[in-house]
Amino acid sequence: MARKERTEEIVTIDAIGFEGISIARDDEGVIFVKGGIPGDKLEVEVTHKRKKHREATIKKILEPSIHRIIPRCDYFGVCGGCSWQQLEYSEQVRWKAQHVKDSFERLHKLEVQRYDTPIGSKAQYEYRNKMEFSFGSSRWLTEEEILKDEKIEDKNYALGLHIPGRFDKVLPIEQCHLQTEISNKVLRAVDSQCRKLKLSARNSRQGEGFLRNLILRKSQTTEDYFIIVLTSPVTNEDEESFVEWIFTEFASTFFNEHTTIAHAVNETRSGVAFGEIIRQIGSGSLKETISGFTYEISPFSFFQNNPKQFEVLLDVVHSYGNFKPEEIAWDLYCGTGLITLPVAKNVSNVVGIELSEESIVKAKRNAQNHSVKNAEFYAMNLHSKQALAHLESQAKPTVAVIDPPRAGSHPDLISYLNSSGIERIIYVSCNPTTQARDCAMLNNYQIEALTAIDLFPQTYHIESVALLTKRND
Repeated sequence: MARKERTEEIVTIDAIGFEGISIARDDEGVIFVKGGIPGDKLEVEVTHKRKKHREATIKKILEPSIHRIIPRCDYFGVCGGCSWQQLEYSEQVRWKAQHVKDSFERLHKLEVQRYDTPIGSKAQYEYRNKMEFSFGSSRWLTEEEILKDEKIEDKNYALGLHIPGRFDKVLPIEQCHLQTEISNKVLRAVDSQCRKLKLSARNSRQGEGFLRNLILRKSQTTEDYFIIVLTSPVTNEDEESFVEWIFTEFASTFFNEHTTIAHAVNETRSGVAFGEIIRQIGSGSLKETISGFTYEISPFSFFQNNPKQFEVLLDVVHSYGNFKPEEIAWDLYCGTGLITLPVAKNVSNVVGIELSEESIVKAKRNAQNHSVKNAEFYAMNLHSKQALAHLESQAKPTVAVIDPPRAGSHPDLISYLNSSGIERIIYVSCNPTTQARDCAMLNNYQIEALTAIDLFPQTYHIESVALLTKRND
């Protein structure tokens, strides 16, 4: 049990650990400080003492690091979405690459033959093609508001983002720098009308309330734009008036030939931002083009949030893969085929496997739409014996791409790949710690190359691509 003895200390930050926690050291050991930058000299308050470290918050910046900058966002430090806005971008990329290296070398004692130059994102803001905002009946109060001790008129309503770790608290947001300015104008317009009509926001604990979510999707490669207002079923005149406003006054400002505006309804108690579209204007189509392939995105489906930088990641996959026309390839955890289809252009045949049947249906449709005839797709749980038996029945590939979720792959699949005799494995990951763990189990392979690719500027998240080649010894 952590003790809550609060003491004040002066520390200098010397590193940033994985998941963005800054690290200081003194005679007593390690101190984790939220929000510190390497080179900062800080006055901190130690809030928790644990067995192997202490946790502290910043009271005062005594001497700022040369890499500390002024955050662009007014909500920085509260929202939790952009945890690194106070760190200049070149240093963000450098530390992310260091975290990848530490995962392989320090945590798992792996030898990497070559670290390639980490690749930062050209767009450091306004790079997301989807933002999902929540309505909530319990507004998060800032420390400043609490200290003022004034009556809060709108404490039962908020449109914004959930506070990290609090599904029931929503921080009001008027502008997010990760989305386009037109999306911020939409956010403010919807918020203003909801306040004007005094509509009820969702109470996530009780499963009640009319307003649920505002979902904004803007293609990075076309002019397509999707605006989705998600509510519970309409039950009164004010709610009817709001829905009518969406398709009249609101639409007169924001609707054009590239835009779809939709009202969707979720009748369940679930807090998931998903529902049935009841009414819409516009084509209902949103497309993104990546590496020459155009993908149609449905309103609530998952798609890469930074498509332009994902195209950079695909370039690394192809460089590492060195695909040849006579080869067979596998794409494991293939999703809707974003990696599979570009690979298909360079090999004789590629097999994609994914758990989600919906994703496989879309992958097949994507292949058909682009006249790709040498890609096969199967909906299977790659962590099951059935999938391993299916792989065993397939013609053996010379190269496999594996792109598992954050938790990494299953030991059984890793064991199968380790003994498969496949010449090259390209491991794509959004979590270098689980990637390194899995690569350690692939001990019949050497890690020939590793690249860190930043798809999420202003956050501590990082993608990494590893090239593994079969050992000859």
